Amino acid sequence: MPCNHGRVGRPALAILVLVLAGIALVSSVAIAAESPRQIYRIPGTVAADNQILLDLGFDVAAVRPGEWTDIVATPADVARLQRLGYEPTLQSTMLAVIPGEYHTYSEMLTDLQAMVSAHPTIARIEDIGDAWSKIYNDPTHYPPHDIWALKISDNVQVHEAEPEILYTGVHHAREPMGCEICLGIAHNLLDNYGTDPQITRFVNDHETWIVPIVNPDGHWCVTDLNYTDWRKNVRDNDNNHQITPPGYYTYPDGVDNNRNYGMMWGGDGSSSNPNDETYRGPSAFSEPENQATRNLALRENFSFSIDYHTYGEEVLYVYGFDYYTDAPDKPTISPIADTIRDRIGGNYIAEQANQLYPAAGNSQDWHYYENNTFAFIIETATQFIPPGGQIAGVVTANIRGAMYLQERVDGPGVRGIVRINGTPGRATVKLVGIDDPDLMKSRHSNPITGDYYRITQPGQRTLLFSAMGFPDQQFTVNVPSNTYAALDVNFGVNIDVAGDQGSAGLRLSVVPNPASGSAGLQYALPTGVTHADLAIYDLSGRLVSRQSVTGAQGLTYWDGKDGGDTRLPAGIYLARIAAGDKQLTKRIVMLP
Repeated sequence: MPCNHGRVGRPALAILVLVLAGIALVSSVAIAAESPRQIYRIPGTVAADNQILLDLGFDVAAVRPGEWTDIVATPADVARLQRLGYEPTLQSTMLAVIPGEYHTYSEMLTDLQAMVSAHPTIARIEDIGDAWSKIYNDPTHYPPHDIWALKISDNVQVHEAEPEILYTGVHHAREPMGCEICLGIAHNLLDNYGTDPQITRFVNDHETWIVPIVNPDGHWCVTDLNYTDWRKNVRDNDNNHQITPPGYYTYPDGVDNNRNYGMMWGGDGSSSNPNDETYRGPSAFSEPENQATRNLALRENFSFSIDYHTYGEEVLYVYGFDYYTDAPDKPTISPIADTIRDRIGGNYIAEQANQLYPAAGNSQDWHYYENNTFAFIIETATQFIPPGGQIAGVVTANIRGAMYLQERVDGPGVRGIVRINGTPGRATVKLVGIDDPDLMKSRHSNPITGDYYRITQPGQRTLLFSAMGFPDQQFTVNVPSNTYAALDVNFGVNIDVAGDQGSAGLRLSVVPNPASGSAGLQYALPTGVTHADLAIYDLSGRLVSRQSVTGAQGLTYWDGKDGGDTRLPAGIYLARIAAGDKQLTKRIVMLP
């Protein structure tokens, strides 16, 4: 009999499903070697169906809760499904060759470089990490790929006190539409700057980061090897020192990058079997692609993020690691998802990610848990790789949704500058009555610029600020309906310029001081700390230069110039080093 709503969710039938699946699997192995995988749709499914299908090893492609579930399946899989009481029908075929309208990795990089060349004052690209192919250093089998990020802002070389947004694509290789949407967002901001007043304001007042291809090795498998069903990266799980082509039931190489993040890593919806599509990797953040996006997020402290996938036409918000846990900020996040959906238009829906099925270790859960970033995953389009003629329509619609976050990042909420001992610094910003330490870490101010942005609903809100070594400070503000309530917070009033003593192992000294031409900055980091931010401010608190330093100790230099390579006037400046929750400030006297 065909399954009806909720029928297979009953425990007795769930047990029967597992027994039948074991029988069916034996009969399907011989067929698999000669059977192509296609997309089949199962009507009338609910959450219990999806969980059972995942438990049985089916490749769930997309879900519309209460309506249908799409499965990537062979005819043998279809026979298994029919034995289980489902009625799958062919929905679409898997492409053998990716359409030429999609960007390859090299075409993507060329496009980014062309954007920077055309808009050098508001765009720059940054290599944020290496993919496995670069680490293997074996170009015969793995052409090397870096992971590239594009930053868009009016003072693009300088980190300013402005809210930040992140857009990413292609965690999953067989979903190249994410790259196209990310490039479309970049062109929309850059090409309309100076002519469209709203876009100009977005670029002037915000910092936008775009990572078009998080998983460049997997993307290369799809675009260059025509493994159009490849989902994972290229971790060499079987240790044969080359990419092993996928079989009909096995995917010997690779880790699912969207199951490798640290939030609830190893939980439901991820697999410990390297052959599975949802293999989560040997440990949280084991994959270099995940490390690259993690490090960027920890450094930049994004207010919003969107990660683009295919398919299903759904705007998904946190949490998604289990069936029942809500984000503490759900009353604020859910309406934002609804508006993104409305701006995209068409048949898109908005819902919490766990309404589809659990997926522990995903990007949006980690962004929200770690940084209180309001993070969304958007399942775009109606198939993994839409025909080339459909790309423009999907991109245009999703640009509209992306631009809503550029509006919403301007409030409602609370924003301000935190100063510690007279200069910008890091403090925890807790929204009283919302933040739950068991489910999230509170927002914090940027350790270099001191700015913070806490997205809220309008109305009366209470915030608690905490900085190491100082009493907590609590304030109640009235948040307007369409902008931020401004709230600056000061911890202490004196600047530490005594000798070269540090803060629990953190040390910084300026040699020579006074300096002429350039000043040497000698530093040492606390035990176990591997990197720190080193920033230079003028006495007004304006950030004029910034760099990252690594290693237990070292010597670097500041040449007396700002981020635009302009020589600054002689006078007194402040050098601040920040490592984790520790920070130290020293005075620099620059001579003419």
